[in-house]
Amino acid sequence: MSVKKRDDNEWALALIASFLNTILPGAMDRKWQAFTKKCDTIGKGTYHLARMGLHDAINLRCEMHEALSFLRAQPRQLKKEQNPYAELIYLLNDLKVPTAYQASEVRKGRTTWPGQARFRSRDGRRWAVLSWPVSNTPKEILYGFLAGALIRGTLNRLKVCRHCGKYIVVRDIKREFCPGTNCKIDYFNALKPRVRARPAIEKKPIASTEEAVLIACGCRMTWKGDKLVKEELCPACEREKRERLERVKSFSVSHQAMKS
Repeated sequence: MSVKKRDDNEWALALIASFLNTILPGAMDRKWQAFTKKCDTIGKGTYHLARMGLHDAINLRCEMHEALSFLRAQPRQLKKEQNPYAELIYLLNDLKVPTAYQASEVRKGRTTWPGQARFRSRDGRRWAVLSWPVSNTPKEILYGFLAGALIRGTLNRLKVCRHCGKYIVVRDIKREFCPGTNCKIDYFNALKPRVRARPAIEKKPIASTEEAVLIACGCRMTWKGDKLVKEELCPACEREKRERLERVKSFSVSHQAMKS
């Protein structure tokens, strides 16, 4: 028995994302009409959305936007003891939508959903049970798509772009930006000016090789501008200084004697 790797209900998440991105507060009626025409081409019960007015659609969009706030929260903002899906589950239970069930035979070559329960009857045939909410209003239809994504475990493919804030449907759950756009580049470029410059470290002048030797001999040195100056000589340097002065003195005496 083969297992279906790709979710055929990807169009449902794409419809949810398109609804949340299109029917923004202050949207014009022409946008809502264009959206309902798009739903007519999809079929599968979505034509019922045209029965809802623009004002009700905006209110529903705001409600769903708040229920999906966990998609926009950063991991560090979510508490471990907090259930991020609590508000969405509450809204789904508040609808009180009846559920329909159907048992379908899984024949050879047909596929089933990942994780879907299958059982075998006494005559050897394999069966799978399907369930879906019986939605009669536009609100129940849209929330039914979210409920199906929760049950199938595909809701994590509905993401919010970290840069532009649009809802997107991804195949790789690690993606966090709109595919095929510059959102990722613009996001990280915008972060660069926010990086605080490190405080400048006051650098002391580096001593040259000759100055390093003078420091190593034991003399007490001090900085005067960019140069090291001897403040107090060590005994060896003091003796060398006296010998140098004596040589200079003897040289000047002998030079004067030669002139005379």
